[in-house]
Amino acid sequence: MDQQSEQDTGSGRDREHFIPVRKIDIIEALIVHGALGAERDKFRQLCEQLAAIEHYEYHEQLERLHNDYFYFAPESTAHAHAGAATLKRAYRNLIEGLTEVLHDANFIEVPREEIERAQREDSIVRLKIAAPLDNYRAVRFFRRGHHHETVLVSTWYGLRKREQRFKVYDDVMMVVTVKEDAPAQDNGRKKRQK
Repeated sequence: MDQQSEQDTGSGRDREHFIPVRKIDIIEALIVHGALGAERDKFRQLCEQLAAIEHYEYHEQLERLHNDYFYFAPESTAHAHAGAATLKRAYRNLIEGLTEVLHDANFIEVPREEIERAQREDSIVRLKIAAPLDNYRAVRFFRRGHHHETVLVSTWYGLRKREQRFKVYDDVMMVVTVKEDAPAQDNGRKKRQK
């Protein structure tokens, strides 16, 4: 078995922690197939209590994220009234909190080298993308789960076709933050000259 196949089956070091099954389905399977007997109701209550604790902890985390995002929301003018130290702290807390939530949800950060390699080698549609990255503080990608698909790819100007296998990410999250002093976007519209 080659290294790629080993990683795909989950026996390699690239094993993901994401289980694409609902929590309620796991609990019901444990109740139905487990040897719980008369303890089924107690087990169900324990699961409900654990869910309540988890809900409480994530609600608190969501409130912290909401409070830190307040300074950066496009419709808010709070950033204009906040000091540099407050904005720096809020930005750091927002990015750290968001990264923590994504990791807790079993997202894996995609390294920049992997993205650049995929753009060079693995894309089905060959596009050259030029974005002024100098306007951004950070551009980060996170993924959760993946599968492989085989696609018929045209070569030699469509005269030949061959099958090629691609890695496809199931869930993708992109985090982009704009620098404070980045130029305002005109959304493709030209300003009128008077």
